[in-house]
Amino acid sequence: MRSARWLWLILAGTMVILFATACEQATEEPAGPTGGINVVGTWVLRSATLNGTPIYYRQTTTINQDSTGLSVFEGPGNQVYVEPFTWTLDGDILSYTVTSSGVTYDSPVVLDNDRILTMTTTTNDTIVVQTSIRVTGALDDNLVGTWNSTSATLNGESTSYGPEVLIFNDDGTGTQTEGAETDTLSWSVNQNVLIAQYPALNDLGSTTNYTVAGNTLTVTYQDEEGTWVVTYAKETGGEVNTDIPGTWVNVWMEIDGTPVYYPQVATLNEDSTGISVHLDEGEVVVDTFTWWAVDDSFFVLNQEGVVDFRSRYVIEGTRVTFYGTLEGNSSTQILVKETGAHDPALAGRWIYTGEYGNIQDAVFEPEALEFNIDGSFTDTQYDHELEREEVMVSSWSTSGGAVIVDDNESPLKFATDYSVSGGYMEATPMEEEGVQHPVFVKETGEHDPNIVGTWVYLEHGGNGTDGRDRAETIVFDASGTMTSYHYDESGVPVTEVMGWSSVDTLLLMRDDTMTETAFPIPYQYYNFGNMIEVQAPGDEGQVEDMTFVRDPGTQPADLVGTWVQVGHTVDGVEDHQPATVELFGDGTFVSYSFGDTGSVDSEGGDWTASDSYLFIRNPGEMPAHAAGYTIDGDSLTVTMPGEDGVEVSTLVRETGDLPAEPVGTWYSVIGYTDGALYHTPVRVTIESDGSLTTVMFDADSGEREIDQNTWSANGGYLFIHHPDSPVIQAVSYSIDDNTLEAVFYEPNDELQRLVEVSYTFIRETGNLDTDLAGTWTRTGLTVNGTVQDPGNVTLDVNASGYGTRTEDAQVDNFTWSTTEGYLLVDVTESYLNGMEYSIDGDTLTLTAYEKDYTSVETYTR
Repeated sequence: MRSARWLWLILAGTMVILFATACEQATEEPAGPTGGINVVGTWVLRSATLNGTPIYYRQTTTINQDSTGLSVFEGPGNQVYVEPFTWTLDGDILSYTVTSSGVTYDSPVVLDNDRILTMTTTTNDTIVVQTSIRVTGALDDNLVGTWNSTSATLNGESTSYGPEVLIFNDDGTGTQTEGAETDTLSWSVNQNVLIAQYPALNDLGSTTNYTVAGNTLTVTYQDEEGTWVVTYAKETGGEVNTDIPGTWVNVWMEIDGTPVYYPQVATLNEDSTGISVHLDEGEVVVDTFTWWAVDDSFFVLNQEGVVDFRSRYVIEGTRVTFYGTLEGNSSTQILVKETGAHDPALAGRWIYTGEYGNIQDAVFEPEALEFNIDGSFTDTQYDHELEREEVMVSSWSTSGGAVIVDDNESPLKFATDYSVSGGYMEATPMEEEGVQHPVFVKETGEHDPNIVGTWVYLEHGGNGTDGRDRAETIVFDASGTMTSYHYDESGVPVTEVMGWSSVDTLLLMRDDTMTETAFPIPYQYYNFGNMIEVQAPGDEGQVEDMTFVRDPGTQPADLVGTWVQVGHTVDGVEDHQPATVELFGDGTFVSYSFGDTGSVDSEGGDWTASDSYLFIRNPGEMPAHAAGYTIDGDSLTVTMPGEDGVEVSTLVRETGDLPAEPVGTWYSVIGYTDGALYHTPVRVTIESDGSLTTVMFDADSGEREIDQNTWSANGGYLFIHHPDSPVIQAVSYSIDDNTLEAVFYEPNDELQRLVEVSYTFIRETGNLDTDLAGTWTRTGLTVNGTVQDPGNVTLDVNASGYGTRTEDAQVDNFTWSTTEGYLLVDVTESYLNGMEYSIDGDTLTLTAYEKDYTSVETYTR
């Protein structure tokens, strides 16, 4: 019970006042023991105060019958002092004279039940009160044995202590061992007080309260730090808890609440010997030891016989938990006992699905665990390039909710808790990097019948706005083969074949190099099972959401036909591209469109469709583009991701209908290009037989241009069929009585792009406003608001619809008619125009729009 760990820590500088002040005063020599108080005997200090404040030191005082005595006490620096003295007792006053100094002290004493002696010594302003207990030599048989410290509290809080071993022999001798240091002692008890004296220190003694309950010793004492309560467990001399012997594998260890990596196998033999195999700085270390267990305490002694480990332990089935200390820190360690059992729920192949089920970990570093019911085990891991990286072949067993795997290169074993539920296994292995939480799914070899079929890539990222224009078709067959058809960076078709199976909501994919494992791809259905979303490896080393749509391989009848594109946007921005698409019932298609310069681009291939998606393929090839579509009668809207964003095309079916309303001859009166005035006068004649003639005057050549086309109409669009182009031109039109508004798009050679052209046409009705008849001389001219020289221009208009225009010596014949404020003029073999006109008495005003200018002419009759 050494001063450093039990109660006998000395307060430096507080020497025994009984002797430390021996030189301060002297009285007459004592005459010998007198009086009725029996102070003769050996006394060991229990407590002391200095002016009412507790002080701590050790002291043994022997008072002999012959009036001599000896005090052994501990002074500064733990130095032991031995002072002889003589004494007398007069009533309750003990007078003693220190031999070395000759100083005599008179101290009142009180003896309680011949057991506790209290002495008060006063010197100057110092009052020292000492309480000591008589050494009787009594022994407590319950203390005889070997005791190992198991726990300690200081002021009620758990604290680090020991390890310490106390041996109490039945003859009153014993030892106290802490670490490698052992002290010899003699011991006795006085009621509930344990007294220890150390022969090597002249029988210097110390005391502590104690209780023994079964195999547990509890001592209580005070020192300058506070109140200590220390618990010891008794070695029971060969009694062995039959649940303990066996081989135990570490599952979990933490120090001060922090998990630590500590692979260990401990074999505990019935003869209390044992072997520990563990890692120390990466090296496998094998230690031998002896062990014993008392009640709920467990002890390990190293080869030198020193207690290396002591702990409280709890065994539950084949699982043991130790609560102890390591190098002064609290520790918790959980081990499971090898039983050779094999949980049938673990038998099979398990595919890694990631840390906490984070699929990205599993996709880029696939791993598989294979537990065979015969106890063999294989762990196969691949790197992110799907090259086999590591294969571990070993054996396995289960115990206490943990799976144990042998290290195939050393005597070590590894264990981790696991749980199996719903086809998934979760584990919590401790690695050097910390606690891991891998999740595995059991491969069953099943093939979800809902996946079997042909699927076409639709979008990436789940929103269809990532700008991916990707052609890919994947085909899952019922036998477990998946074939992917796509293009490489050079546009060359690529075919990849992989194996597949499914479990829960995971596809397990493997190529021909991954026979032992697979990488998992989560999937889910929606849209009544016709769409599937998967999380697959992406181009940037990330798991990416990809959506595929089922291709039934059919050609719905309502899609078959000729479709004319009437609208096109990219990410919501108008981008008109005249185009014609013909979808044939045999599954082929052809499309025609204008390039920016007016050249015709054509594409052909194969098509299939579901009820909401259209699939387009190059001729005879499998990779497909998927486009969502909606159809409402003869209106078709197609949406698909393109290279520059999401493209939305609006198409109208070309039905060949020839409605009566647009039939007639129409003169353009004003026109705009991209919203700016630009009008080339044109006359369009639409016949009921489907023919369409366009006449316009080319001022540069001085000749008329006449185009012969055919037409049809549907859904508010005129479809112009040009004989020299497969692109059907769509003209949006509306008719209000005799006014036709038309909008169309055409290539512009100068701008090298498509431009929007909008024209207003007036129907030729054959009406003749007779008020126009007469001879008119131009008296005014403005062009774009600027007054010009009117020149010498005369109009001779007769009421029969003919007329002449004379400018200087140039005479042009023309025909004319009027429609609702417009004068429609056709100069023979020359220009034609539709003009606004008004007559105010003998004043005629003509307003014409040609190219990018507006002219206003004033004539006088």
